[in-house]
Amino acid sequence: MKKFIFILSLFISFSANAGADKAQDDSQMTKIRQETEKYKKYCYDNEAFPKGIDNYSFYNNDIKEGEYRYHQCLKKIIIQKIRSFASNKDAEKMIESLNKIQNGTLDYYWTLYNIDDFGVAGRMQNDAVMGRRMEDILEDTIHYQIIYGNN
Repeated sequence: MKKFIFILSLFISFSANAGADKAQDDSQMTKIRQETEKYKKYCYDNEAFPKGIDNYSFYNNDIKEGEYRYHQCLKKIIIQKIRSFASNKDAEKMIESLNKIQNGTLDYYWTLYNIDDFGVAGRMQNDAVMGRRMEDILEDTIHYQIIYGNN
């Protein structure tokens, strides 16, 4: 009976620790998502479409230009964060890679949506997709900072 109680107490102890670890992981992920959302909102509201999206025309390059400003704002934040925790050598390598990701993504989606003439909607797709890629990269960068204690 003593062995059973001992094993049961170990099991309960491990279960409690696992629950605490999961709670900490959930808390960190919540913090990562909140910080990412804060930057996305800032870039969208202040850089991309400061007059509100409804005040930009879909029928010219207004939204395409706004999408460009959006992903460039996110890129600027990513670079600031990279420089805050990486050595100069590592930062330059990551920034160079970030530029390659940007150029490749923009080129790929520009070509994809201009195989046939999709007009303005097709021309803005590369910038819209680039914004989503930068959001992912920003979240990964924030994740690194929070998880590894490089805030």
